[in-house]
Amino acid sequence: CFNNDSTTTSSGHDYHTCLETDAGGTFYYVSPTGLHRVSRDGSRHETIAAGWRNPNGLSVGPRGEITVAPQEGEWTPASQICEVRPGGWYGYPGPRRTSERSLGYDPPLCWIPRHADNSTGGQVWVSGGRWGPLDGQLLSLSFGRSSLALVLRDASGGVPQGAFVPMKGRFLSGAMRGRFRPHDGQLYVTGLMGWVTNGIADGCFQRVRYAGGKVYLPTSISFHQNGIRIGFAEPLDHDAAKDPGSYAVEVWGYRYSEAYGSEEYSVAHPDRVGHDPVAVRSATLLEDQRSVFLEVPAIRPVMQMHIRASLRARDGAEVSFDAYPTINALGPGLEVETEPPVEVANAADGTDAPDAQELASEAVALNATDKPRGLVLTFTDPRTGATDARVSRLAALGEAVAQYLKEGIFPIVLGGGHETSYGHFLGYVGAQKPCEILNWVRGEQFQEQDGFSIIEPSEPMVYVNPIKQARAVRAQAEEL
Repeated sequence: CFNNDSTTTSSGHDYHTCLETDAGGTFYYVSPTGLHRVSRDGSRHETIAAGWRNPNGLSVGPRGEITVAPQEGEWTPASQICEVRPGGWYGYPGPRRTSERSLGYDPPLCWIPRHADNSTGGQVWVSGGRWGPLDGQLLSLSFGRSSLALVLRDASGGVPQGAFVPMKGRFLSGAMRGRFRPHDGQLYVTGLMGWVTNGIADGCFQRVRYAGGKVYLPTSISFHQNGIRIGFAEPLDHDAAKDPGSYAVEVWGYRYSEAYGSEEYSVAHPDRVGHDPVAVRSATLLEDQRSVFLEVPAIRPVMQMHIRASLRARDGAEVSFDAYPTINALGPGLEVETEPPVEVANAADGTDAPDAQELASEAVALNATDKPRGLVLTFTDPRTGATDARVSRLAALGEAVAQYLKEGIFPIVLGGGHETSYGHFLGYVGAQKPCEILNWVRGEQFQEQDGFSIIEPSEPMVYVNPIKQARAVRAQAEEL
């Protein structure tokens, strides 16, 4: 026996997974009880850090960096990637506050919004020297989205933090593990089906190959007391880069609690669901022509930021991306000769136009009071009153259905319940296809939004024999 110091239980999620090694041959794996290290000869076993819910991702970097990715749920308000420090506590199943851990947990390298990755797989470091400008970068695999993302790390604030940048392309199944093969220096990925994923195959074994062309992606990011610096692989077009209108920035937070997941809450008004827009005063293309500095006067640490950019490279190619940073601490301000800010004309009555903070507050208030669009399902535990946010994870199913509809393929569902129905409804919304939802009871049409008729029962839901009711339901649909 190499080592038998590990313990396990009969719990349904007590997986021991992600066996990795560092440069010295030491072994690492992760389980619900923590991140564990085993000496190369098997004689020593120790737990380095803990506090992850159903961890399903682990990596060991070229300089000994270790990342772990848990799954959203109780005390885990959203997907996340943690850069581990020895003795760290990452929040599950509850806070452990100390003088150095005021939040009750050590913050992650980055939080990940549900629509970007609802279930994180493993991480892998680019190695082998055959991936061009991405060599040495950290990648994250998504089981829920069957996709790949860049994870840009920033050490300017003295603590782990960074940004999650989705890359184009989809795997056939939920991506779980990846390795760079020394023989050809390319990435090989394995995946599978399971819980909530937009994968279409039971499993996959696929290669991601760098073809040698130009890479129009951000490759670095850092957060400072006066703004954000973003580096790129290719030189940028000056006019597009210096236009503040080329960038849109917003922020929000999550609620760390025993509830399953979290809504996205306004930072300015933490009791309200919504995002806060953040003004970019100026944008400056730096001397290397591959870096942009965004002057953001209102920047501060935040759980989740979203940066959307639409730029051009100097060769005319499109450079568009979404980045989802987490800012845990701000580094020193950068001395940058910024472009002059865009002037805002006075209001028609002669008074000064509202400043960015006022506009942001008004927008937050408006978003918070608007009624939800479309069909909204909420689940509440009758014992604790806790709200279950898992319904939002069905966006992954909706995304897959929408793609089929856009290609002229009509889905036929054999079996499934309310979650399956709602996921398909989201697909029709995404594909902009007309849709009607019928309940197997006498009902009446109560609203129509965006071309989607929704029918709600006028009496409590009952279950009936669908064969006996087929003609009645068909007639009801034809009347609508």
